[in-house]
Amino acid sequence: EEPDSEVRLKVAQCFRSLSSSADHTDVFDALETLNSYLDDGAESSSTAAEREEFRRTQYTRTLRVLVGQLQAHWTHSLSAAQRSKLWDPLFLKGPPDQALLVLMEAVTQLRGEFKTRQADGFNGLVLGVMAPRLAVCTRSDVVWQRVSWRLLQDVPERCMESVLTGLLQVADSSDTFSRIAGNLVLTNKKAQFVLTHKVLLLQYKYEVGQQLTVNILCIYIIVSQAWANPSAVKHTPQEQQLYVSKTLLLAASLLTDAELQELRSDLLQCLLDGMQSHLDSSAVGIRTLGMVVGECLSARMDLNGANVQMTKVLLHMEDKFSVSGFLVLRQAAMVALTAVDSVPVTQFLTTEFYSLNYSLRQRLDILEVLALAAQELSKPAADKITAAASELTPYQSNSAASWRQEVEKRIQNKTKRISKGSAQPGAGAAPNRYAPVAGYFFFPLLRNYDKPEVTFDLLGSDHLVLGRLIHTLGLFMHLAVNAPIAAQMGAALLDFVWAVRYHADQTVRRGVLFAICSVFLSMPSQALMMDLSQQLMETRTWLADVAEADPDADCRSLAVQSLVLLDQNLKKQLQNPNGLSVES
Repeated sequence: EEPDSEVRLKVAQCFRSLSSSADHTDVFDALETLNSYLDDGAESSSTAAEREEFRRTQYTRTLRVLVGQLQAHWTHSLSAAQRSKLWDPLFLKGPPDQALLVLMEAVTQLRGEFKTRQADGFNGLVLGVMAPRLAVCTRSDVVWQRVSWRLLQDVPERCMESVLTGLLQVADSSDTFSRIAGNLVLTNKKAQFVLTHKVLLLQYKYEVGQQLTVNILCIYIIVSQAWANPSAVKHTPQEQQLYVSKTLLLAASLLTDAELQELRSDLLQCLLDGMQSHLDSSAVGIRTLGMVVGECLSARMDLNGANVQMTKVLLHMEDKFSVSGFLVLRQAAMVALTAVDSVPVTQFLTTEFYSLNYSLRQRLDILEVLALAAQELSKPAADKITAAASELTPYQSNSAASWRQEVEKRIQNKTKRISKGSAQPGAGAAPNRYAPVAGYFFFPLLRNYDKPEVTFDLLGSDHLVLGRLIHTLGLFMHLAVNAPIAAQMGAALLDFVWAVRYHADQTVRRGVLFAICSVFLSMPSQALMMDLSQQLMETRTWLADVAEADPDADCRSLAVQSLVLLDQNLKKQLQNPNGLSVES
């Protein structure tokens, strides 16, 4: 007989043993016979001609028979040593192109009894051998790259997760994974879901570094969105959220500055939304996690100008879980942000004050934060911001006593300064951080006050807010003493309050009188008399009428005190027309 005929006969006998024999010894003998056609050199029991014929005509048939026997009883009875000796070499020692094609065909055609779960057990064995070889072959050979990509593209949907998770675990680097998988994540929706959501966000059995074999920027975007998702924060276990947070921080550390700047606004919004979602949680661990991640990402993203977006989050935050001292803590945080980043935060708050869809409480919060921040900035730089939080706010009470006490204290200080000189050594000189930014606090609040909005009518029913607004403007005026812009602020404030001086609500009238006192206290006497001489005469006449006829006793008292201040300024200006200090 010719050698090829003998090969065919022997191979056919082996196939019969593999398919029907109940004796495992016959099966193992058949596997040894088939392996002999792949062995080289002296260790092979076959001739070179037989080995060549087997590779050329019988190898593909042999692999197809073996794949068809995957569910046979003898297949599962193979020990690890037997599998390594009798099974694995049949796929690894033959022509690789034929082996690859048979495996691709098998992956495509397997149905029914071969379920994905039974496949989640062979993926490590198969990919542990295939991945290193594919990594080498695809390093410089574009043909092998296309073969590898096509191999993964043809994986059935139900097997895709098993293949990709196995590949993630055996790939030694992101470059290796990218060469083997190509653009699979863009062309296959199942692969996209597995790599960008399931592996990253729904499973946490892998080391965090294994997920970073795909594009870092893509991971950062996806994970930041998941981290900011309120539903995910509520319905996933803390272990999963810790895992996502670790992945997010690791990805952020690997991004370049250029990549961060590319999507800075979107990533910042995710950060702020995520912090709010975590801080709204009733679980202390989740809230702590949100604060830690927020702090780390803020430092990494160099969030100059992102304050406060942070202020917006705090302004809308509600005390859903009755946190002890919530209002004080929230207010102190907003005051700190305003004091640290005064111009952008102040611009945001003063704009939002007249915006739609804010409650009266939120508008009052804005005024209180601005007032406290202005006081904080007017203190020496060594003072701590926490001092403002401990004092809370001058708006906690509407009582007449608090108004009178505040104004009388300032009038007494002013009087001592003029007539008696300093009673004690003055404090050391320190820069007033408020003076350069006083205009940002003051002037925007004077806009739009006469334009009623859908939910806000400052000159109508919302007189409580109007009273607080006037008082806040008066406080800004008082803190701007000796500031270059004080004269301009004083003129604008007198024009504003003049329009509401006859308001029916006594709280508004008290605010008007307090604002006038602040103007008289803070504006230089020379500027007051020379720039506002006409307004002062009308103001003095109105103050005299209030002091005599206003139905509210506190308004009458404030009017008297304002008249005293005005007369003191007149006297000072007459005694010192050139503006020299009387104190000297």
